[in-house]
Amino acid sequence: MNLSGMPFRKWTESLNIPHTNCLIVYDTMHLDFGLLRIREKGSSGGHNGVANVHQQLKTEKIPQLRIGIGKPAEGESIIQFVLEKFSQDQMNALPAVMKRANDCILSFISEGTDAAMNKHNNKK
Repeated sequence: MNLSGMPFRKWTESLNIPHTNCLIVYDTMHLDFGLLRIREKGSSGGHNGVANVHQQLKTEKIPQLRIGIGKPAEGESIIQFVLEKFSQDQMNALPAVMKRANDCILSFISEGTDAAMNKHNNKK
């Protein structure tokens, strides 16, 4: 994921796809577990893979869907946190989270970013 910018750039260039028609979907610690936030553009928020996409495309004007995974416990390393398995409660909630993310992606495709933002941002 950390070096996904070049393949993304080559793919969009080879198919002549505008970046605004793409959606980067990724996890973030900046949202509570299960929250969704879709935006027309934005910074990487410290996510190395998204930063690499921005670097390769020389823009942050790419729609993004962020899926919250929550924050690590105090004293827990970020690397350990993002690589560990979900808790049982999170595993139980995951199908509903993924359903909402899928619905958000379909809204983005069929209705555009604004409609997807209005319907899906910060909903649990």
